Amino acid sequence: PSLDFLSPELQTTLNYDPMDTFQPLILCHDIYHPDLPGLGFVGMYRGPYFGVLELQARLLAQRWSSELGGISTSDNEALKQSQRIRDARPRPQFPHGDYIAHMDSLASVLGCVPPKGRFGSQAGEMVLPALYQPDNDLAEAAITAFQTEVTQCHNGKYTTSCVLNALVGKWKFHRSIQHFNAYPPRTDTISGTISFSVRDATGSPTTLLYRE
Repeated sequence: PSLDFLSPELQTTLNYDPMDTFQPLILCHDIYHPDLPGLGFVGMYRGPYFGVLELQARLLAQRWSSELGGISTSDNEALKQSQRIRDARPRPQFPHGDYIAHMDSLASVLGCVPPKGRFGSQAGEMVLPALYQPDNDLAEAAITAFQTEVTQCHNGKYTTSCVLNALVGKWKFHRSIQHFNAYPPRTDTISGTISFSVRDATGSPTTLLYRE
């Protein structure tokens, strides 16, 4: 990122390296520097998952709304970890390649690690931002809703709609017609184009119209 709008003194404190696109700043959890209590960053994250950004924003809001001052032991370790990420050679694809571990580390600072341990560690499970809640009842409700949906999907809840969606469009066909009653028996071949279109005015493919 370009931080030319910050003074050289602030850039020095942040250990800003404009040529380093991998880890341009040395921050605690990629969010703040303890020497600059009025400055924070949300979005210093390379990846497609918005859950990280949500936890960054919540952690920064918690820090700004509480009486936290000075550099704590945990802040020192977080700064060292940020420096280790910058110094890593060879560099990985992402600074935080383990999405679950990164979410858990931010959640541990916030005190909102999901219930039932590290949910999402089993094959087929997913990690949802909704699980990282300060209210365990909300997190439990999210887990229950998610597991219910997964169970229904395994039982074919969306199978019909998926098949119908896949059929919509134009298709070529080749058909063989066998005439067993003819003498001698013969086979005719017909080729052409068919189309499936949505019949429902709402656009929901519950019924398809077949044209040949």
